Amino acid sequence: MLGECHEDPKVPHARSLKKTLANGLLFTASCVLVLVLGEFVLRLRYSEPSRTPTPEVVAIQRHLQLHPRIGFTWIANVAQDQNIVIEVAGAEFQPLSTDEFGFLNHPAAIEGVKAGEAVDIIGLGDSFMEHAAHNFYEFFESKGIAYYGMAVHRQAPPHYNVILEDHALLLRPKWILYGLFENDFMETADFDRWRVSGLDWFAFHSGTWCGPPVAANALARFKDRHLGGYDGLYHVLRVRLRGERMTPTGPTRTQIERVLQEIRRANDLSTASGAAFALVLIPSRATALTGSSPESEAYDALLNELDGAPLTLIDLRAPFIEHEAPASLYYKIDAHWNRAGMDLAAKTILDAIGRNSAPIPIEDADNGASERLPS
Repeated sequence: MLGECHEDPKVPHARSLKKTLANGLLFTASCVLVLVLGEFVLRLRYSEPSRTPTPEVVAIQRHLQLHPRIGFTWIANVAQDQNIVIEVAGAEFQPLSTDEFGFLNHPAAIEGVKAGEAVDIIGLGDSFMEHAAHNFYEFFESKGIAYYGMAVHRQAPPHYNVILEDHALLLRPKWILYGLFENDFMETADFDRWRVSGLDWFAFHSGTWCGPPVAANALARFKDRHLGGYDGLYHVLRVRLRGERMTPTGPTRTQIERVLQEIRRANDLSTASGAAFALVLIPSRATALTGSSPESEAYDALLNELDGAPLTLIDLRAPFIEHEAPASLYYKIDAHWNRAGMDLAAKTILDAIGRNSAPIPIEDADNGASERLPS
């Protein structure tokens, strides 16, 4: 018939194919966008911190030295009159003063050990105990008690035990103060990974004393670089499905058991050498202000396991939480305890060891008694 038009049957098929392809591309682009945005959000929530060190980390790094067994220490034999002052987020530090092994201490404490004077208390721990070295020395010295610090920032119970065995017990102290902080659960696991890596501490931690661990293989490097957020979420879900006690930032049961193992070993080493052992539980600022945190709750799991153990427990949570102004015990920006927090900790520690040291009744110690702790 004249004027009748017949459409090529291939045309509708081509249009349908184009529409399908366009929809497919749109769907793919949408999925990629969602994945990219999801990675960004999850990375903020779950992934490890940036591998770019802050200026404070770089400044501290200049004064550190590698150590084959405990990772790192301060450079040894730094005199206070060199006036090396570390400035971090408003925290107050005394000029750096280290002994022959790189442990930060009050200059008078270092001179006393060099002269062969007796040491009554040795403090082990991370940055909380390390930062308190000067204050604790002055506080205990005013009571006639010789205090010496062997704590190192960013370390954990396996580090403490190496220091205990290699250095602390050689001074034959009467007490070992074993300062446990809330991040020690995670950092103990980090120590175990470092120990089998074959790398020095700085190399393993992306070039610094506190950086995230380097990837072990090509797949891990790809995940670290591009999928850190999803990898972090996977870890949280995996732990929860295994039935272990875990929050996005809290310790697993395995990590708690690992720290328990180190505490028991430290207690055994101390008592075998004739030193009394005191476990000091240090609350974070978050715990002091809110009354609890996932990591602080892990302390309770430790206490359940240690119930009846032959050691002195010094739980600082109650005095810090019940303080009339808990925030005043910590720096406003930096999360460590300030002078007021250190003083409260020292008084609480003295009260606890006083009750376990007959020659120093606590009422006499508070009045400045000069009796030495018993051996």
